Amino acid sequence: MGDVLELREAGLLILAGVAVGWRLHASPATTVIVAALLAGAMLVERSPDRSAGVRSTDLVHFGLTTALVECIAAITLPALDRAGVVAELAWPFQVVVLLLLVDGLAYATHRLMHASDLAFRFHAVHHGDGGVDSVMAFRRHPGDEIVQRVPLILAIAALGPSPSALLVAVGLATVWGLMIHANLRLPGERGLAHVVITPGLHHRHHADGDVLFGGMFTVWDRVLRTWPSSATRTVRHDVAPLPARPFAAGNSWLDQLVAPFRGGS
Repeated sequence: MGDVLELREAGLLILAGVAVGWRLHASPATTVIVAALLAGAMLVERSPDRSAGVRSTDLVHFGLTTALVECIAAITLPALDRAGVVAELAWPFQVVVLLLLVDGLAYATHRLMHASDLAFRFHAVHHGDGGVDSVMAFRRHPGDEIVQRVPLILAIAALGPSPSALLVAVGLATVWGLMIHANLRLPGERGLAHVVITPGLHHRHHADGDVLFGGMFTVWDRVLRTWPSSATRTVRHDVAPLPARPFAAGNSWLDQLVAPFRGGS
């Protein structure tokens, strides 16, 4: 049974790589490369606390939420056919503006999901497992994904950046989101943690819950007072499910889908 799960996970990892390429609107060759790299990296850095079956469920989440986001984007992003105010900037500045926009909105919506029990019912699916690795980045309830993605899609459509700048910015943000969940330690991580969110910092968010909501840059946590004073001194990689919230989900996809609608006490 274990071998079957390992094979299923490997296949789903390859499909996840294809889905990432699809989400980034990459060429077929780039998509194949992304799929191979993701599958290899995610198999190597897996958390020992997370089974192949659990990780496979996370990948099912990713396939479904990718389809959902693509449907929303297909309706909204035709506005990109016309150049907006951002497209008037030089290309490197477009990428910088988009990265700040993506990260700033991600901080705001992520903090919103922790702000009340009602919102956290959906976000708890992402936090509901011991151990953290890159595949866990895919574990998101569709309700969580809608709240965190729709404002971003609307903002991008309104600003009208060039498609190439959008591809680079969203690609970087996607890779960074996988990396900060990964079960790895970066060289010089304590120094990097002064400027960017690292795996250790984000793992602390998964352990503590009420700090470090940023996804790429630390500036939002610092300015908006969710940056603990000991953050760079206590980079951690040990994680357990968040306590004191009654909305934990099981490990099957269906359990996680219906968990926000169950009563808890």
